[in-house]
Amino acid sequence: MNKIIKVTKEQNAFGIATRHLYGILSENPNRHFKIGKTGQVPPEKRLENEDYKYTYRRLFVLYIDDDSDLISSLEIDLIQYCHNNFKGLCDNDNRGEIETTEEPFNCVYVVIQ
Repeated sequence: MNKIIKVTKEQNAFGIATRHLYGILSENPNRHFKIGKTGQVPPEKRLENEDYKYTYRRLFVLYIDDDSDLISSLEIDLIQYCHNNFKGLCDNDNRGEIETTEEPFNCVYVVIQ
């Protein structure tokens, strides 16, 4: 008998993002990292901001979607996941947040030292 398993968009996004994250972290072992979200185009412009400029050297996009609420929820889930699974390497102090801004968020990323 074939079993149909329903996966929500949020579950699918989390699965895709964590697979990308594992690949990136395995190629950059023992490097500190931070999860974030942005609407900047291209996302790599985020590295020019003062809070990243001197600390992080590379940015990798983990997931892209036009749904800002999905992106915000995904950021929160990924930060929590990283705090639980990558203790000492995840530099996120906050737990992420659902924000309402004029500029939409369209991607979740990881920056690596």
